[in-house]
Order: sequence, then structure tokens, then C-alpha cells
Amino acid sequence: MKKSVLTAAFAAALALGIGGSIAQETAPAGDPLLDTVNARKALMSQIDMELGEMEAQIAEGTFDPLIAYERGAGIAAMMRAFQLLFPAETNYLAEDEEPEVATSADPKIWAEFERFSELATTAAQQADEASFAEDLAALTPAVTALRASCESCHADFLDYRPPTF
Repeated sequence: MKKSVLTAAFAAALALGIGGSIAQETAPAGDPLLDTVNARKALMSQIDMELGEMEAQIAEGTFDPLIAYERGAGIAAMMRAFQLLFPAETNYLAEDEEPEVATSADPKIWAEFERFSELATTAAQQADEASFAEDLAALTPAVTALRASCESCHADFLDYRPPTF
């Protein structure tokens, strides 16, 4: 069952058209846990790109309701799926100083999973709000709140370890 859930999550990432962004770090075929790590990296990259497109509208002072809807709804869906991509077996930084898998997921995610999940749910709700914005005045605070949620979660749950050469 677990393998089918992980495979489905990876397939969903590919269906979103973001599979190419993970080509450099693709795990050996048939390793569902590494596929899961790559799927969550791909989702984060896609979320950031789509949020950036909404932020560009704000910076340019333009409003396209279709872009707001598509990007906001896409981010909301991805945030709801994202929290499902953290099975305990993918907590690679908990055991090794130099993990075999390139990940920035802080072990606190698993120790404080309820809070992590609440933050992801809040971000999904904020993205929903942005998707239904009717003008720039409504889009701006929704996108600002969403970006703040992203940064808050990253501050708490991202463990960036620069590569050693």
C-alpha cells in the first residue's frame, strides 16, 4: 500500500508537468522513497515558481484573474498533497551527518508533524484565497500572507547543508 501511495504521489508530480525539474537528482528506478523525496522537491520548486508569477503581477501592478486562479488553485492543491510526501522513512537527516540522499527536510518535520501539517494547510487556504481574488487589491494581501507562510515554514523546517566538495 505504501509503495502505491508513493508511486501515485510521484506520478502526480509528473502529471503536473514538473518532472523535468528533478531530472538531475532522479533516484535509481524503483526506489519509491527516493522518488518521494524528489517529488516533494519538485513540488516545492513548482510552488515557488507559481507564487513568483503571482508576485510578478503585483510588482507590475497588473491583474489577470486567470493567472491568479490557476496559480492559486495549483499551489493550494500542491500544498495539500505536499504534506503527504513525508513518510518517516524519508527522514534522512536524522541519522547521518552526510546523508546519501540530498534533502533539506529538517528532522523537526517528523518530530512536529502536526504543526508542519497545520502550516501546509494554512498555506493551502491562503492560496485558495489568492485564487479567488477579484482584483489586485485582494490578490496582494493574499499573496503576501502566502509568501510569509512559506518563509515561516522554511525557517522552522528547512535544514540547508551546503554541499562539501
